[in-house]
Amino acid sequence: MLNALLRWFALFFHAGFAVALLVLAVVSAFSPPHELWFPVLPWSGTWLIGSLVGLGVAGLLIVAAAARGRARGLWLAWSLAVFVLIARGYFFSDYRFVPDSSQFTTALLVLLASLMAILGAKRSLRPGPRKT
Repeated sequence: MLNALLRWFALFFHAGFAVALLVLAVVSAFSPPHELWFPVLPWSGTWLIGSLVGLGVAGLLIVAAAARGRARGLWLAWSLAVFVLIARGYFFSDYRFVPDSSQFTTALLVLLASLMAILGAKRSLRPGPRKT
């Protein structure tokens, strides 16, 4: 039961993450200026928009494959990459939290959700019971 809950949480987390990347890319592409800078991500300018699209599409494809029980190893690798991207962006970059705001708490909760998604992806690596 816990494995199934973690798996579904991970699927929804990563689907939401991928959609958020795509939405951010579309909004950025159609609103001036096109020199985008988002301090949480390691890219900037037009390269950032292309990276957001690429990551968003890749994330959706990986989640779709994982939902069908395929590419489980790739899903775990994606989950780890998302965690590293979030941790690096919030805690190991030039990003600064606004004092007396909930930004730090929100960043910790997103990081915790990403850790839970890693657990869901890792537990899905175990083969389920065989159907006869």
